[in-house]
Amino acid sequence: MGPTQNQSVKLAFVAVAIAGLVFVHPPMAATLFLTALPPSNPLPPALPDDTPEESTALTDAAEREPALELERTNERQDPAGDMDDVNLAALDAWVIDRKNDVDSRVRQTDQECDYLTLVNSLRQEQFTGDLDEIRERGVLRVLISMGRTNFFFSHGEIRGFEYELFREFEKEVNKDLSPSQRPIRVFFIPTPFDEMMDKLNQGLGDVVAAGMTITPDRSKKARFTQPYIRNVNEVVVVNREVKNLKSLEDLSGRQVYVRPGSSYSEHLNKLNASLASKNLPPIKIVRGDPSLNTDDILELVNSGVIKITVADSHIAALWARALPDIRVHEDLAVNTGGKIAWAVRKDTHQLRAELNDFIRSHRKGTLMGNIFYDRYYKNASWINNSISPQDQEKLSPLEDLFQKYGDEYGFDWLALAAQAYQESGFDHTKTSRKGAVGVMQILPSTAADKVVSIPDINDLENNIHAGAKYLYFLREHYFNSPDISPEDRVLFAWAAYNAGPGRINHLRREADLQGLDPNKWFYNVEKMAAMDIGRETVEYVANVNKYYVAFRLGYERS
Repeated sequence: MGPTQNQSVKLAFVAVAIAGLVFVHPPMAATLFLTALPPSNPLPPALPDDTPEESTALTDAAEREPALELERTNERQDPAGDMDDVNLAALDAWVIDRKNDVDSRVRQTDQECDYLTLVNSLRQEQFTGDLDEIRERGVLRVLISMGRTNFFFSHGEIRGFEYELFREFEKEVNKDLSPSQRPIRVFFIPTPFDEMMDKLNQGLGDVVAAGMTITPDRSKKARFTQPYIRNVNEVVVVNREVKNLKSLEDLSGRQVYVRPGSSYSEHLNKLNASLASKNLPPIKIVRGDPSLNTDDILELVNSGVIKITVADSHIAALWARALPDIRVHEDLAVNTGGKIAWAVRKDTHQLRAELNDFIRSHRKGTLMGNIFYDRYYKNASWINNSISPQDQEKLSPLEDLFQKYGDEYGFDWLALAAQAYQESGFDHTKTSRKGAVGVMQILPSTAADKVVSIPDINDLENNIHAGAKYLYFLREHYFNSPDISPEDRVLFAWAAYNAGPGRINHLRREADLQGLDPNKWFYNVEKMAAMDIGRETVEYVANVNKYYVAFRLGYERS
């Protein structure tokens, strides 16, 4: 339950820097404690094509007397007014073209092939062969983790340390082929960090590339290659307000927030055993939301939402250049001399040998390895700190209004606040180039339609009311199917607020055709959105959700 209407809550914000991620993190459903207000008369579910005449929606076949007179192009609504026009006919032709077999896909450009890894049959195929069979198939599937150093989009191009290494591997493995030999193409499959080993052993990928430290527990599940980064320390990182931390024993009794599934948990547990032998209280290990990677957690430490975490030394050093309020304790390491490597199934001996041959000339310390390493781990231009201290003070005067309309329309008020922050940075004077106005960046035509019908959205309260009511309409009319979880109904509503409900339901059907779950946003429909629309809507939902996680953590601490 949120705070009372008149209660003032000082919220710590997360400094979120999305450097062009196409696909963002594992699902955040566990953190979305959003309460949906059930309508007295349930509205139509999301997927059917027989949307009733009174719908405001852009129907999937054609607009049937839409009640909302929104600015729209090619079956798309854009209340924020920030999206470029999309040629739906051309897009549909593109999608159909991509349903060909692997041979035809290989003839596409590198960029298109990368997109295809997210929706084609390779994602669903179970295959456990070794290198000879991989050559016959012509496909190597890399399970990769998302992040602003590993795998991300920048200015329309895929970038990242792991990405560039595997592009080089693709060149090396295809050298000196005979005319009868088929080249191997590398396909990247973004995968939640804590699911990678299971998917590898299920045959849903061939290699794990996630900056993974070799540990005894992980070595029971897979076989690692030779390390491509050595001598990695796992160091304590704190917010600048944390004092009296001079030894690892000073962590006793304190809360340390770490990425779930990481080696940090394993090594903190060992440290707890040592503390117990000295009759000291254990460290309170908080395994964070699976949606947050180490980069995100460091940003939360910078904001003060989290006080203490653990990170690989090279990652902590990079982020310390961008985040002014973190302090890296290089002298406090919960593990030293770590080795980072790729993982393969235990029976893929040929593949491991081929990867090891490549690593010998591309690991950190070699000419090529140093070029890639320095590009991403010594160059802080890929990351930034996007929220100023002044932004942190803007929510307080808006709390009562977000609480009022959150209660009225069945949203956690912090979720509405997170969306408003993404839309406008809480700047009510903002007007987009297409005429969207105010804190919620809603078009006057949207607010004037009969399903919203809120006048004078230049008034702050009316603007928040209109945005909340429109978001409620999207959730209850388009995403009210019992097959969609309450958390995903809100995620879909956010996506529709940005891209239009007709577009999102179109993408849900495409996701279903591609073997993805049409009722889940993260790692499913968001992949189709990235391929069809581009990065804007994917980033929009991810950003709103990340701000929401940060707001909730700040509220819970307060």
